[in-house]
Amino acid sequence: GIAWAGRAIAPQLLHLLQFADIGGWGAWAQAGVTLAPRWSLWLYGGAERPDEDDVRDAAGTRLESLTLAPMLRFIAGPYSLGLEWVRSDVDYVLGPDREGRVGNQYLFSARYDFSMRFAPLAPAGAAR
Repeated sequence: GIAWAGRAIAPQLLHLLQFADIGGWGAWAQAGVTLAPRWSLWLYGGAERPDEDDVRDAAGTRLESLTLAPMLRFIAGPYSLGLEWVRSDVDYVLGPDREGRVGNQYLFSARYDFSMRFAPLAPAGAAR
């Protein structure tokens, strides 16, 4: 995970990509646990809160964000399959007020992990 605080840091993909002199803070973390030899459960969570006055002064639109993404993964050798739910909750500027919007996305993923082990070119101790 990581945490940050600062001003005008949108070029580093923070403060909800609002390119202006906006201060704020944010953080994200990811953790996983093995449930059984082939099953694991993962959770990603992130939050970001730019300074509301800075956002409004810069004519920005996004006031804060919260994202949660749990995933259940099945592993068989180098192959894995995942079921994931991503929930994003973002508050936007709406005149003098704010409006919250929620998005939900459901994903299925497949992955292959390439082995980093290579066969030796010559038996150990053999002349080269």
